[in-house]
Formats: sequence, structure tokens, C-alpha cells
Amino acid sequence: MSVLIDKLNDSAPVLLVGQDWGAAISYGILGAFSEKVTRAMILAVPHTLEINRTLKRSPKHCFRSFHWFLFQLPWLPELIIRGSRGRFLSFLWKLWSPKFSDQKHVDHIIKTLLWGNGVEDTLAYYRAAVQAKFRDPRLSGLFERLNDTITVPTKVLCGKKDMRKEMLPRAADCFAESADYQWELVEDAGHFLHREKPEVINQAILHWFKQ
Repeated sequence: MSVLIDKLNDSAPVLLVGQDWGAAISYGILGAFSEKVTRAMILAVPHTLEINRTLKRSPKHCFRSFHWFLFQLPWLPELIIRGSRGRFLSFLWKLWSPKFSDQKHVDHIIKTLLWGNGVEDTLAYYRAAVQAKFRDPRLSGLFERLNDTITVPTKVLCGKKDMRKEMLPRAADCFAESADYQWELVEDAGHFLHREKPEVINQAILHWFKQ
């Protein structure tokens, strides 16, 4: 991502938006490469350090994120996803945004994942995030910097129906004073708030970046 930012923006710092996996990657960029970003808007996902702390003490959040644990197992997740022809992914989508119907989009995602090694490559992200043996050892130093205290101005938006909203206040210690850490809940939205409330999210992003 650091190299991509340099290539796309002629090495100048960028305005950064990330949701879900994009959010996790954004936190890493903000921690390890703060000079690459001027302001950031994160959607749906609290800081990864707070997620880890919460999962160690909250059974309900472990259930909410049960797929993380499932995806650490060998061969079984691949069997479930491919054996269900992707219906397992539709189940996850409904679990995270139960009141939102977006089936055409979900069907497109499923079709893409089931093509080639899409399932295997996607699961590799989950395994590498948790298990060191799946990471490139040449990047071990970089991995240790991903959770450095964030100094870049950062705001997090979360759907009011998303359980992870509870973590947002507790994540404040992951940010320096210069980050001006802020968070806000979006009414009638779940995990995929950018698709559920696109106009609200777009306006919030523009307002934050103009400050």
C-alpha cells in the first residue's frame, strides 16, 4: 500500500478511506507510514488493538467474529464456502447487516470469490493476520510497526446496528493527541454502512477531509 500510494500520488501524502479489510489495512498504514496520509476516515472497524483486547474478554464479540476463528482452520473453511456455493458468505452478510438487502452485490462478490483461487487467497489474509507462520518473514519488522500509535487526524464511522460500535470509545488510547481521534454512529446502518447509507457517508467523508 505504501508503494501504491507513492505510485498513484507521486509520493505525496493522501486522504485515506478504508472499510472492513480496508479499515484494517488503513490502521496499519497510519501506524507504520504516517507520513503517507494527511487525514483518514475509517468505516465500520475499530482499531485492531482494541478488537484484540475485546475478543479476549467478550463472548458475544467472539460470536460476532466467529468467522475469524473458523478461518484459521486448514481446509474446512474452503470446504464450507465452496460446498455451499457461497451461501455461507450470504449468511455472514446478513449477520452483519441484517436489515439491508443487497443481494445483487453479494451475488457478484460470491461469483468473484469462487472463481479461480479467490477463496484460498481471501482466507490467506485472515490466516496471516493471526498466525505468524503465514507471513513473509522478510516483513517481520514492518508487521511490528502496524500497530504503532496513530498521529494522523482520524475519524471512525460505525453503523448504530453494528455491535462493534461498543469498542470505539475504548480505542482512544491507540491514537496520539495530534490524531484528534473522533468517532460517530450512523443511524439505521449495520456493518456495510457505506452501501446502506451512501449519501450520509459520502457527506461525512467530505466534511472530515475539508477540515
